[in-house]
Amino acid sequence: MYLRDTKPDVLRRFSAIYLCDVPSLDEGALANLEAYVQQGGGLAIFVGPQVNIDYYQQHLYREGTGLLPLPIERDDLLSVDPVENTP
Repeated sequence: MYLRDTKPDVLRRFSAIYLCDVPSLDEGALANLEAYVQQGGGLAIFVGPQVNIDYYQQHLYREGTGLLPLPIERDDLLSVDPVENTP
């Protein structure tokens, strides 16, 4: 996994890291990601059906001390607006 195996100085080259429907991270990847964000790196998290919500609560939210500013409270699909034609 790139995030786990990459040195922090290499990650600093990126303006932001996007987690798109990532189920979970191993300890090394999470440690690198936390260090990256603490040093000013941007982070965007897009939650999808593969995400392990319990993992995110325990390791990324951590009662407000982790990377997530708020807990993920539920797993719902967005409702489709019958009038709107854009995906």
